[in-house]
Amino acid sequence: MVLVVQENTDASSPNTFFLVTNLSRYHHPPEKVLAIYRTRGKAEAHMGELKSALDLHLSSADRGASTVEDVMARNQVHLLLNLMAYQVLHGIRCLMERHTGQPLSR
Repeated sequence: MVLVVQENTDASSPNTFFLVTNLSRYHHPPEKVLAIYRTRGKAEAHMGELKSALDLHLSSADRGASTVEDVMARNQVHLLLNLMAYQVLHGIRCLMERHTGQPLSR
């Protein structure tokens, strides 16, 4: 268990939270545990952002005269276009973060 204390200049008391982990304290000092969980949190945030950006509402209905192949082709194009758009926006964000030195959020 690691207690994390973050100084908060806007509040009179610091923000605190516990990280509960099964990582060995002999191989993973508290600073390393916090870095691992921050990296994991950032990755999970990106995955959530990707899922939100894709906004997958893929069709499983044939919609009248369409064939199953037509429906699958439409779904594939929709998914690929959304993935490409997300990748472009993510690339721009990474460039901006490198240029400004500041993390950018959605």
